[in-house]
Parts: sequence; structure tokens; C-alpha cells
Amino acid sequence: RWIRANASRLGIDPARLAAGGGSAGGHLAAATATLPGLDDPADDRSVACTPNALVLFNPVLTLAPVDGLELKGFGERPTAERFGCAPTEISPTHQVRAGVPPTIILHGTADTTVPLATVAVFRDRMLAAGNRCELIVYGGQGHGFFNFGRKDPRYAYETLTATDRFLASLGWIAGEPSVEAHFSATPPVPRRSSAP
Repeated sequence: RWIRANASRLGIDPARLAAGGGSAGGHLAAATATLPGLDDPADDRSVACTPNALVLFNPVLTLAPVDGLELKGFGERPTAERFGCAPTEISPTHQVRAGVPPTIILHGTADTTVPLATVAVFRDRMLAAGNRCELIVYGGQGHGFFNFGRKDPRYAYETLTATDRFLASLGWIAGEPSVEAHFSATPPVPRRSSAP
């Protein structure tokens, strides 16, 4: 809401706001578009708080049981005691409805932190509700495979290029993706090692 309310001052188009993130950050981004009832009472509700698109990298989307799907990392079953509310209340998969913004998800088949099946069920529910949701799967890749400094940088290029094409398909940007050329001209700063 703050960004939309200040769009002219920031020089941005308030109708072209994407929320994005990876892993838990992907959950937060998806939450902005799917979870109801989280408004601050002081907010100006005449300003929409839902993004116009979602860009999600190995996101946590399923936090409550789904028939035939094993949830890992939450013990036997997710509980209200553990989350502070009913797990379905904070599970984007369980809150999908018509009108969720166009979404792209980039995920690896070897992700053991956020199993691909937990993301695929979100995609399936999005499509069933009539929403646009693209799931791009990278064979043999684990959690965070797209980050620079982890393995082959081509996955950073590939996922950013897919994101570029997605945003172009929305009419937000034009031209062919130039991700790899951009980074060739200005290579990313390598991570510092704490080792002596």
C-alpha cells in the first residue's frame, strides 16, 4: 500500500508491482496475494495491497495437509500450536481463489527443503481457479540452485531470463532478455569467504 500510495514520487507504475522471493521469502510474497484478513487497522483500504504478479523461487506454499501429499519439516502434522493459527490460514495453497495474480515459480526437482510436489499442488489449484501459474522445473537441482555463488551460474541466468520473459508476457518490459550479457559486462561481486 505504501509503494502504491507513493508511486508517483517513486517514479513507478502502481499497476506493475510484482512481489517475489525465494523459500520463506517466496511464502511471504505469495501471502501478499493469497492470505486474507491481514490488514493493519490503520491502513487506507482504498489502496490495494495485492501485487499484480508473483515471481517465486523454490517457495514454501503448502503449510497444511493435502490429501496424498507428505509434508516434510513440520513434524507429524502441522498444528495451530506450532504456527499460532490454523495452518490453512497461512498456507497459500489453501487460500487459492480466482483472481490471484499471474505467477511464475522456478523450482528444482531435487529440492528436499521444499519438495516439488508441495509447489505443484499450488500450481494445480491456481490453474483450476482460472489463474495463470507457470511452474518451470529444473532437473536435478536442489534448494537455492539459482543463487550466484552456488554451483553453475547458468541457473541464475536461466531463472532470471525466464523471469524476464514472464514480465514481458505481461507487457511490463519489452525486447529480448539480456541477463547474461548484462552480467558479462558487470560480473557479480564474489562472496567473501570467512576462511583464512
